[in-house]
Amino acid sequence: MSPNEKQTTATQENDGLTRRGSPLAAAPAGDLAAAPRQRTLASVVRVSGKGLLLGEEAAIEIHPAEPETGIVFERVDLSPPVRIPATADCTVQRPRRTTLKMGDATIETVEHLLSAVAGLQVDNAVIRLRGPEVPCGDGSSNRWSTPASSRRPPPVAPSASASR
Repeated sequence: MSPNEKQTTATQENDGLTRRGSPLAAAPAGDLAAAPRQRTLASVVRVSGKGLLLGEEAAIEIHPAEPETGIVFERVDLSPPVRIPATADCTVQRPRRTTLKMGDATIETVEHLLSAVAGLQVDNAVIRLRGPEVPCGDGSSNRWSTPASSRRPPPVAPSASASR
């Protein structure tokens, strides 16, 4: 490492989330966006209830995930289970809702859950779903953000696997 480079790591606890950083060359002063940070939950969050469209019972477990995992849904009620990343290229056109699709597997009404995940600045989580759609709530993200933000993380040391 040259004298002009500085090795840094970032670990921060905040409202039930774990922020993970990785060793990196120091960014120019004022360029905080260049520092990669990864956040996940400190522990599993469980929510269940009926879906809005189909009215079927559904249960979700939101699991912490390793850096660079992203947000990934897993339909565990299917055999074999199907993983669907929460990315724009996995969305399909549906009226008045956001739907994710991989092969024949779909997950309906993911928008409120994804809003809560984004609001909590979670970068990495595996969301295990039993049912064809996310359980509905009151139209807000409270159903998801309240249990997730109450999780207090243990201290997390950056690891070599967290580096880009």
